[in-house]
Amino acid sequence: ICMKYILTVIILFTNFNLIFTNNNIIIKKLNFDWLNYDEFIEPNFEKYFLKENKAGEKLSLLFKNKKNVIKYDNEILYIVKKGLKTTDQNKSKILDWICNNYIWEIENQNKLAIEIMYHACDIKNDNNLIKAAYYNGLAMVNNKSPNIIKHVIRLLFIYIYKKEKFDYLYWGLIERTHSGFDKSNQLHTLRMELKKYLENSKNKKEKEIGKILLRLFGFSYNKRPKSFLYWKEIEKIVNF
Repeated sequence: ICMKYILTVIILFTNFNLIFTNNNIIIKKLNFDWLNYDEFIEPNFEKYFLKENKAGEKLSLLFKNKKNVIKYDNEILYIVKKGLKTTDQNKSKILDWICNNYIWEIENQNKLAIEIMYHACDIKNDNNLIKAAYYNGLAMVNNKSPNIIKHVIRLLFIYIYKKEKFDYLYWGLIERTHSGFDKSNQLHTLRMELKKYLENSKNKKEKEIGKILLRLFGFSYNKRPKSFLYWKEIEKIVNF
């Protein structure tokens, strides 16, 4: 029992999961879709989040008493994964709460929390959930994986005709990936993935807007021109 307790505590702070059998304890490494470098796995809210009523009730109680939470660990995140669908609390506010404690300007960002935001950002999901998962979540990830960048580019062009939604997606790519907050300089990946997207696109307006974005992503952060000048070019194409 003592060994199980020690291992459980260790696992809460790592990328591993415990499976208890009759006589053995199996340590299984967690695989995150947002960190999959072999293939693009599309965010899938319905598949990723479970639908457990008891977990939903537990999440509701936890969220109502969030001020009393002393330690934020993976146990809370598993409750979110199991109970987000069935909670009676505001799902967007729950995601904001998780982002603020696991991702937002945190040096060692929690990979499981990022995975939750990745799948909550499913294109088929409710717009409010997408915004909550992106604005405080994926946009704030310090080391954006190619899969995150690919997905945000897809979202960018889906919402390009809805200016208010396009703005916060654009902010996440420009001011976070393209800024001093992000020490890993992912501009090369961003440009590469955007080029791939545009090569496969048959939409003339997308291709024109993509060229504008590629020009903007070509500058270093300190030397970049005012982004609103580029936005004016985009507005002419989209005809807001």
